[in-house]
Amino acid sequence: MASGQREFEQYFPHPGWVEHDANEIWSSVLAVNADVLTKTDVSAQEIASIGYQSTGDHRYVLEAMEADAQMELKTLRVDGGAVSNDFLMQFQSDIFGVEVDRPEVMETTALGAAYLAGLAVNFWDNKDIIVERWKTERQFKPEMHESEREALYAGWKKAVQATTAFT
Repeated sequence: MASGQREFEQYFPHPGWVEHDANEIWSSVLAVNADVLTKTDVSAQEIASIGYQSTGDHRYVLEAMEADAQMELKTLRVDGGAVSNDFLMQFQSDIFGVEVDRPEVMETTALGAAYLAGLAVNFWDNKDIIVERWKTERQFKPEMHESEREALYAGWKKAVQATTAFT
């Protein structure tokens, strides 16, 4: 177990009002996470468990979407803090058997809200302009053989099934 913290500057533009620099907060979060991961000596297996969890939760959804759309998923676009881990993204690509595109802007929740607000006030003319702004920082291509992928996924499903015996 480990913890970490970093201070960031606070700005007081008016009495009773405190502001923070979003970039400074984000840099602090990244630095603290890196420090904590280094201190805890997190293993590749532990990081892979995130990939398994995502696969277990989403693979059947993706398969249903492919069936409904009658098209095969070729690329998975990802976002969020965990996507900064190259090992995890390669594992996701391998276990899903598709290319994984990591964006330049990895934390897109706030960005999406800003885009929607911009659309609402006609800052953006249309959604196509927003779509054009999405840029790939790195692409991960599947390297795992299909038989290994299916064996790992079957093992995951078996492990999940075994845990349900305790509920």
